[in-house]
Amino acid sequence: MVREQQPDLVFLDLNIPGTSGSEVLRELKGNPETSDVRVIIVTATGEEGRDQVIRLGADEYFTKPFSPLALLRTVERVLAVPEGPTEPGE
Repeated sequence: MVREQQPDLVFLDLNIPGTSGSEVLRELKGNPETSDVRVIIVTATGEEGRDQVIRLGADEYFTKPFSPLALLRTVERVLAVPEGPTEPGE
């Protein structure tokens, strides 16, 4: 679905029935067609999964429950960052 619709942002839970959110993230970031899609992890897993998914390319990590206002601010911040690598001084 992400390949077909090319969203700017995906909310991804780590606990997906039948698969792993980490694996979905790995596939998204490993595919040139979807590697620029920004991903915010929203999960009840807790903080223990944060480092792994950030290394895999997640833009942010939220644990449930969370403040909707804090999530909105994070979405605005994540979408404000230019896509792809930037040159120093940009």
